[in-house]
Amino acid sequence: MGADYEPIRREAMGWLRRAGAIACERFGASTSWAKEDRSPVTDADIAVQEALLADIARVFPHDAVIAEETQSAPQEHAAVGSADRCWVIDPIDGTRNYERSIPVFTIALALMEGGCPVVGLVYNPMTDRMYSGTAGRGAWLNDEPLVAAESPDPDRICISIPTSAHEELPAVVHRWIDSMVVRNLGSTALHLALLATGSFDAVYCRKSKLWDIAA
Repeated sequence: MGADYEPIRREAMGWLRRAGAIACERFGASTSWAKEDRSPVTDADIAVQEALLADIARVFPHDAVIAEETQSAPQEHAAVGSADRCWVIDPIDGTRNYERSIPVFTIALALMEGGCPVVGLVYNPMTDRMYSGTAGRGAWLNDEPLVAAESPDPDRICISIPTSAHEELPAVVHRWIDSMVVRNLGSTALHLALLATGSFDAVYCRKSKLWDIAA
């Protein structure tokens, strides 16, 4: 953890902006289909992921990769079990929004070392807002450093919650809905980034995958 990850963060910012341009170009005109778990995926998810995989293989060929969508050429990366470092990719977090042309989604990318995240980036290409951070060096929104928010006003708490479409939310969440301002933007990564900026006071997640939360 004593390494300087800042050059990696800045390199990866360029990757995400190029990948974001791909997502924006296809927005409103993508093709979608259902995966085995019935969750949606679009051709933009695949294109964004392929672009990020190509950048990682080019610059860091000895790193492993864990990605939400199926990799077309896994042999171009080191094996997860033997590599010292591993990148974690969610090409479009908010695919349900994306396929319905709702302009709220992010691209999330993290670098893990020794099982711990050391670089994280969450990019909203529709607003060009890049949330990023490195171990031991802090976090940024674009080029502005993020500072921990003050304690929230208990009468104005704003919390994000997941959807209840597939499973009933716990009773405590229903109490929050009755007593607080709640939001669901459809992207766990964006929820957590907005927690870092202080826009949300708390984020409730459940059944999250590594690619949802690593960045």
